[in-house]
Amino acid sequence: MKGTQQASTSPPPSSPSQKHHKRSHSPNSPNKRPRIENSDSNGLPGSLTPNKTSLLTTEKSPVDPNSSEHIIAINRLQEQLDNMKKQLSMKDQQLLEKDKKITEIKAAQYESEKSFRTKLTDLSKKSSETIETLQSKNRDLEKKNRDLTKQVQTLSKGKKASILAQSNNSNTNSPNISS
Repeated sequence: MKGTQQASTSPPPSSPSQKHHKRSHSPNSPNKRPRIENSDSNGLPGSLTPNKTSLLTTEKSPVDPNSSEHIIAINRLQEQLDNMKKQLSMKDQQLLEKDKKITEIKAAQYESEKSFRTKLTDLSKKSSETIETLQSKNRDLEKKNRDLTKQVQTLSKGKKASILAQSNNSNTNSPNISS
């Protein structure tokens, strides 16, 4: 048994005829492609992916994140942000003031319309009352006119009768000149 264990633990033979691969391992073989190996940041071999290549290019380029160009750009952007915040707060304030003015104008318009409606209602009531009193006076005057017309008619009938009577009396009292 010791012999079989030694045979299984012995290294494989190095002759090409005993290898399991069908391809030849010679560097001059036309079918063989060159192998590209990249190492990641740990120095371990890895596959070539877009994320790793971008990391590799940024790690290889000597860019200092605290460089003066970055600080200037950050400061400029911060100033722009501050200016925009100020502009925004100013615009908000202007909008609030305009809203306040609009509210005041609407309130004044409401009060004005309310006053107008009240005046219109009062004028309507007054005109109705005036029309009613004038119509009443007109009816009274028409009634008086009818009464006076009747009195005139009765008086004129009475005068005609008295005039006729006088004329008849004058005919009888006056001498006859007729021959």
